[in-house]
Amino acid sequence: MRDSVSFLHRVSAWTEKVGMTDDESTLIKMAITITVAILIYIISRKWLSKLLKKVVGKTKSTWDDILYDQGFFRKLASLIPPFTAYIVLTFITWEYKYVLRRLVDIWLIIVTLFIITSLLNAINKIYESYPVSKNRPITFFIQLIKVFLYTVVVITVATSAVNLTTAMRRSFFLAPKL
Repeated sequence: MRDSVSFLHRVSAWTEKVGMTDDESTLIKMAITITVAILIYIISRKWLSKLLKKVVGKTKSTWDDILYDQGFFRKLASLIPPFTAYIVLTFITWEYKYVLRRLVDIWLIIVTLFIITSLLNAINKIYESYPVSKNRPITFFIQLIKVFLYTVVVITVATSAVNLTTAMRRSFFLAPKL
């Protein structure tokens, strides 16, 4: 982590040397952070997928096969980039870093929703493999939980987006004019 922070400090020094403004330097830092997060996502998704397919194939349990088929592990790997971006953002002192932090928070909420949804799908498939599921299906309850979760996430993301735009407007209008 210290290396990434020192790298971004070197980027700041370079942008000062070149004569860029603080806003241009901030945009470059944001682009670097987003690029690193995307690269980590691509690498982790491909590497973890291949590794987990081998591990899941060797076990006798069918639960892990169902979790793999539902994309649970692939979606779990989707947590790595937002956490990476969030960790990098905690060590950087930008004037407007709260904008990226809010966007990463929204990203984490949505990714977590997809992970929980795939887990619920896997639970339903596992339950359907038992004979008792013929008499007592849980599909309705799983769908009810999903509707509740999607509603909560939509409200949370909308609230975060409104708060973000309000804060951005307030900071841009109250920012000192040069």
